[in-house]
Amino acid sequence: MDIRVNSILTLLTIGFLSFSCSKKDKATTEEENNYLKSESFSTEVYDNRDALYATLNDMNLGETGDNHADLVHAVSVINEDLGTNIEVYSFDDYMMDNPVSLDEYLSEGIISDMDHDIILGFQQNLEIHSFDEAIDLLIEDIESRQLSTEEFEKYTKMVNALMIAEDFYNNGGWQSGKTAASISAGCAVALASNAVATLSLSSCAVPGPWCAVAVVGKGLSLAGVALSCP
Repeated sequence: MDIRVNSILTLLTIGFLSFSCSKKDKATTEEENNYLKSESFSTEVYDNRDALYATLNDMNLGETGDNHADLVHAVSVINEDLGTNIEVYSFDDYMMDNPVSLDEYLSEGIISDMDHDIILGFQQNLEIHSFDEAIDLLIEDIESRQLSTEEFEKYTKMVNALMIAEDFYNNGGWQSGKTAASISAGCAVALASNAVATLSLSSCAVPGPWCAVAVVGKGLSLAGVALSCP
């Protein structure tokens, strides 16, 4: 499905590399072990999207007219339903109040230099490719980078977040009766940026994919409250 490149591209995210070492090489140090990767790019978060959709579809989003209050309420509902403990951060309010450029979010410290680099590549690919093709290229970019296990997991979850967002909007999103929408490029960039920023700060003891699923829910709620996403 093609993504509509009709929004100002504002925010973004992501990165990773997997490599293998020969048994004949010298003993791998503890530091080097941190860079050993699985060749499998997990879609576990995406595969559990239906539980999130059930929560989002029952939510009365934006009823107070106060963006911050609406987002806090949405996150509390998501946490209650999924058993998670994600939070609303100051950068969430900044993103809602300042839909500016990717460079601005870098200068504010919301995303890192690597996030900026990877997200910029994703943004550029969205301008000339379909959503699915841009995702494939994003995964290739992530897999070409030498990142720690934690970074790879963060970026894998970011890709899953983008896939869920596209699927959510393709099936109507927040607008009931609209069944053929596709997430705009600007909203995809915003969601990716929020996901990577949240994942960088969040810690969660809940096993399985649920914390990452909740992070996606927070991003979709933010988009629905303040970013005029479809």
